[in-house]
Amino acid sequence: MVQSYRNSIGDIDAPDYEDWYPVEGEDSSGVIFQKYTMINLIWLVWLGNQFVNLIILLNFLIAVISQTYEKVISQQ
Repeated sequence: MVQSYRNSIGDIDAPDYEDWYPVEGEDSSGVIFQKYTMINLIWLVWLGNQFVNLIILLNFLIAVISQTYEKVISQQ
């Protein structure tokens, strides 16, 4: 939630997934596959969050510009 808030106010930072890095000496391919799957999932959720934030903020920008345009047209 904090990362989502920081991204929405312009402090865009790549996700941190140091806990999911494979450790040297791990022989179980299932564990390594699970770790890489989680890293990919983290990136997918982060990109989805960026996209949703973009849509919401662009919608807000369009609403503000439309309201200002209507105000200027009504004062003419």
